[in-house]
Amino acid sequence: SMLDLYELRTPSRPTDPIRAERRASIRLGGTNAVTSVSESRDGRMLALARSGASQDPVVLADLPAGTHRILAVPHAGLVALTPDGARLFHRPSAPTFSTQGYNDIFGSLYDAKTGQEIGRKLTAARARTGDVGLMAANGSAMVGAIDLEGASLSAPVTPILRRWDLAKQSHTDLASDFRSVRYGEAAGLVAVGGAGVSRDTIRLWAVADGRELPSVTPDIGSAVLDFRLSPDGKRLAALLAGRDAGVVLWDLERRR
Repeated sequence: SMLDLYELRTPSRPTDPIRAERRASIRLGGTNAVTSVSESRDGRMLALARSGASQDPVVLADLPAGTHRILAVPHAGLVALTPDGARLFHRPSAPTFSTQGYNDIFGSLYDAKTGQEIGRKLTAARARTGDVGLMAANGSAMVGAIDLEGASLSAPVTPILRRWDLAKQSHTDLASDFRSVRYGEAAGLVAVGGAGVSRDTIRLWAVADGRELPSVTPDIGSAVLDFRLSPDGKRLAALLAGRDAGVVLWDLERRR
């Protein structure tokens, strides 16, 4: 099968049609579906994973050069490139076992240029599901939302927002029991809604250093139904119910 990549060109006049120009084609073996795709910020590097593929499970493509390499990993699942395209994180789609039961390996880091494992494995004990939402611009840290199983089968599953420090090989849990998580990719920000004592407070962090930023809370009598961060992290839009029902836009730089 073939994977064709196109670049959309916006016309100068609104009445003109949007043009799509093919940038690259990657030949894939087999017919397995692509389940995860990640691209570097400059659009030069592309990583994709294919569910259940025994051949070419993860593909790393250098789009300007028109070349690609295969990353042979078991249970290709989720892939995430650092914004500079230098490193790749891979999380298997299925948990692995040892004689002691589940292991706690959440995923591994690779050199995106060579495809070689860097040797830094991320851990998450009892992680049932998980996603990698954002990596720091220099690849020093990563955040993601994971669901942790309880201590017993009857215990509820708890959503956790976790930040991994890739240099120190440690992690910090930023928030739990939240309703939604959003990412400001260009600014390196992560935000959660519905966490903590106030279910309508939106909390924000800088991914690179884990620093918590001033939170956003609507006026009393309003509830946050959903929200989005702008890619540059300068604005936040929230859909409110209650007294101020509608869409409200916050300027995060001016705090208003």
